[in-house]
Amino acid sequence: MNSSLPMLGLVFTLVACDPVTSVTLSGTVYDAPYAQGSTVSGLDVGARCVDLEPCAQTQTAADGSFSVTVPPAQELFLEFSGDEHETTLFAGEVYLEDLQAWDGAFWVEDSQDRQDLVDTFGDCASADGATGDDGGIVEGEARLFTTDASYADLELVTNAGITAYDESGLSFDACYLDDDGQPADEGTTVTGASGRFAFFGLPAGQITLVVLCGDLDQPSGAVCDISRSFTYHVFMTDDGMAPFYPMLLE
Repeated sequence: MNSSLPMLGLVFTLVACDPVTSVTLSGTVYDAPYAQGSTVSGLDVGARCVDLEPCAQTQTAADGSFSVTVPPAQELFLEFSGDEHETTLFAGEVYLEDLQAWDGAFWVEDSQDRQDLVDTFGDCASADGATGDDGGIVEGEARLFTTDASYADLELVTNAGITAYDESGLSFDACYLDDDGQPADEGTTVTGASGRFAFFGLPAGQITLVVLCGDLDQPSGAVCDISRSFTYHVFMTDDGMAPFYPMLLE
């Protein structure tokens, strides 16, 4: 699993005989996760294909909707930006048919969201000289995937340990929260009761997130399978923000 867009992880069957040369991805952008906010119009939308080069661009319409046409069967990186919003990044995969994203898959963060994250994760947000205004941020909440609940209602995963790697292989440790939603003690290695995590001060370029499921003796909540690991990718821009709501685990 290597997608921050759960809706892009769907497999489609090609029934036409002619080769597929392009597919269209459509969606709507909000100002909060899980479609809990308002739609956002006038955003610049950019797509990078698997070679990390720009391959499509557009803007969100008055109702926050957009569509981009890209080559099929590849990993795709999306960037949303605007005068009042941070550059917000998503990644996933497209296959062989046009795809309508689930409502709430895309949203944009702003400067207040960035400051709130710095305040929430405390000293960990400024470790190694990084600050909320210095470098890229990846953040989100781990949830256990099932087919019988909406993404916002999935159980939070309490035993996910996440490490980020830049293009050179340099590793970055995640910040976590304790059971009371306060910054976790130094040395904490899993998500805990909140399911939340964050990385600060990430460099521009492709970021690889590796999730390992740890000790099952965690606070009440869902746990991911300790026999499995999960990999996600993000193309980070300077000072970009990449939210995972949710980061799906099994």
